[in-house]
Amino acid sequence: MKDGNYPVFSWTGDEIAKPDWNTARNLEIRKTVPDTHTATIATRLNIADKWHILLGTSYSRWRQSQYLSWMKTPDSHYKKGRFIPYAGITYDITPQQNLYASYTSIFKYSGDYYDINDKLLPPVMGNSYEIGWKGAWNNNKLNTTLALFQTEKHNQPTDTWLGKDLSTGNIRPWVRGDRAIYTPVRLESRGIDAEIAGNITDDWQIFAGYTFNKRRYTSTAAAQTAERNGRGVDFSQHTPRHIFRLNTLYRLPGAARKWTVGGGVNVQNKSGPIMVDGEKQYLGGYAVWHATVQYEPSKHAKLSLKVDNLTDKRYYESYAHRATYQGHFYGQPRNVTLNFKWKM
Repeated sequence: MKDGNYPVFSWTGDEIAKPDWNTARNLEIRKTVPDTHTATIATRLNIADKWHILLGTSYSRWRQSQYLSWMKTPDSHYKKGRFIPYAGITYDITPQQNLYASYTSIFKYSGDYYDINDKLLPPVMGNSYEIGWKGAWNNNKLNTTLALFQTEKHNQPTDTWLGKDLSTGNIRPWVRGDRAIYTPVRLESRGIDAEIAGNITDDWQIFAGYTFNKRRYTSTAAAQTAERNGRGVDFSQHTPRHIFRLNTLYRLPGAARKWTVGGGVNVQNKSGPIMVDGEKQYLGGYAVWHATVQYEPSKHAKLSLKVDNLTDKRYYESYAHRATYQGHFYGQPRNVTLNFKWKM
């Protein structure tokens, strides 16, 4: 090979040196194996005709063993066990309508993440709260829910960043050897979730849902940069705060009952930002429509035609790694699916 050019037709592979297998065998490659056990107990108390209490707890114990590439037995263990309580209370306004509140603790194995001292990060811990209302309509064929929620997490691993690379303008991770260094941080997520699902009539089905979710770092290590993970910054900027989903199906009446038509839309507000040529760019909000037609010539056969992205909208999708300053990705263009089902 000369000047970066390969002689494709005459190349024999002699230009590539053979690996030094003795050196490779001595590389300190570390493997981590987790082992988890959980036991749960719960009870329901009917303290009055309309009041009900649910109490329970889980005991979760996990052990993480570390092996080096040349060892058959682990050279270190990390063990942790904890009770995870949860509780809920409901009040029956009517047999079809009730209010509720719930609480649960969080204890979760965080994964193979290490701090600057090469020590395994502690488990993710926290609390989750929810209050809401649930209702049933149309002889329990249509269900509605409205919930307010808040989740707090401690010891959530996040990669530690040094600052901008002057040659590229990108944020550089802090690494030790071939492994990134992580810092445990505190997160908070709160919002509203509303949903309606089921049959408005025997021939009309509907699903609609709206979610508002506000997220922020509640504290952060001094090594974190304000641009990346400062206090109060959204820790999931690629995720939109507002999401709305709608889907409906309607069976035509009379002589056209063999036909069903439907459609819907997915809507989200803007999200971001990412860095492009050193500048922040946000992903704009969008609405993507879909439609479907179904024909059932008999109780055994059904033919359906579905069109996704009905208007052939050009948009960018949200991905988690957009937060690491990579680029946008186009969503699916208009596409059509024809499906035939037969059942005995």
